[in-house]
Amino acid sequence: MSLQIFNMKNTLLTCAFLFFVLNANAYCRVDTVYNYNFPGNVATKVLKGRTIYIYNSDSTVATKLTQNYSAGFVDDLRVTYTYNTAKKVLSIIQQKYDVITSSWRNDSRDLYVYTLDIYINSKLYSVWNGTTWVFVDKYLYTRDASNRNIEEVYQAWQTSTSTWRDISRILKTYSSGVLINDIYQTYNTTSLVWDDYLKKEYVRNGLGQIIKTISYNAPPLTSTWDTIARNLYTYSGFNLTFETEERKFTSAGSWYFFSKAFQNINFLSSNIIERNYLEFDQVSGAWDSVQRNTFEYNSSGDVIAQDEFYSFNNTSFRYTNRNRSENSCRVLNVGIGEVSSNITFSIYPNPVSSGIVHLTTVEESDYTFSDLTGKQLQSGSLTGGENQIQLPSIAAGVYIMKVGHQTQRLIVQ
Repeated sequence: MSLQIFNMKNTLLTCAFLFFVLNANAYCRVDTVYNYNFPGNVATKVLKGRTIYIYNSDSTVATKLTQNYSAGFVDDLRVTYTYNTAKKVLSIIQQKYDVITSSWRNDSRDLYVYTLDIYINSKLYSVWNGTTWVFVDKYLYTRDASNRNIEEVYQAWQTSTSTWRDISRILKTYSSGVLINDIYQTYNTTSLVWDDYLKKEYVRNGLGQIIKTISYNAPPLTSTWDTIARNLYTYSGFNLTFETEERKFTSAGSWYFFSKAFQNINFLSSNIIERNYLEFDQVSGAWDSVQRNTFEYNSSGDVIAQDEFYSFNNTSFRYTNRNRSENSCRVLNVGIGEVSSNITFSIYPNPVSSGIVHLTTVEESDYTFSDLTGKQLQSGSLTGGENQIQLPSIAAGVYIMKVGHQTQRLIVQ
């Protein structure tokens, strides 16, 4: 019996490998995302709108058009992107549709500046006042000799003086090429110095995965750090499956549950099937469901639909609200050596030798990290902006990083 199980398992793995090889030169490029709502979380879905992606010849997104639906599609938002020669985003301009004039009007703009066309060193945000672009805020990035991000400074534009004012910053500390803590500071305009207010430490296992983060705050007029929160992470292989957050009322107090999240993984494909987020009710001593997300995939492993459930009813024990997005995509044949990048995906350094890469995305997305056979070694979620990813312990070689619906080769030295 054990031999039969062994043979069955190997047959499944072999089939999975052959399937990837037969499909490795194709990917599903999303052209349109349709958004739906299920009022009362019943079976009938109501079309709410859609997002249309228009691509350049190199598969970077040129325009993203959002339309609402009400007896027909109505233009709402339009976002256009420009790039440098390294396919890094140079500008993002958002426009809103004016139904009165039947025209597009500028709304906001992000401008990016890079070093060597790869490493971001500033991001400037402006809004349109009807005549010209007006500064709002900007981020400045400082890097060390290894091009690791060691400082992020946030500044706000002072219209009265036409100057930039420091607001906050994050200082990042590394050990052996691995991020070990972030220190958050605010700028004191009276004393003209940076004041600590939060520190986050990262604890990793032997594979380099973060298994614990510990957060501290800095009480005013003291030089001590008080422990206030910790997050614990559990993995199955290289996939994050469980997370809990615990907090303290006082630094000397006991830990109490605050929230937890878990996700179900298809361990054959490493695809995330379901995520659940819960918060702990200190009064009742019970866990309250807050949100549930489910994911559907096509035969190539591309996400084709997502559902978001929220507003849990503790009487009926069901979610009362549900949103759904469905991806309409075009299957394109792309060789492994011709993988392409997307505006939601820039990666550096590449090649990488430290085991840490930075993924910069325009919007929230999922990522997977695979070898050339298609075996997924790691997966997770990204927030909009810059994300630091610790790669698993792997041999030097060429790998595939997929963010959303686009891929790039990543060389590990």
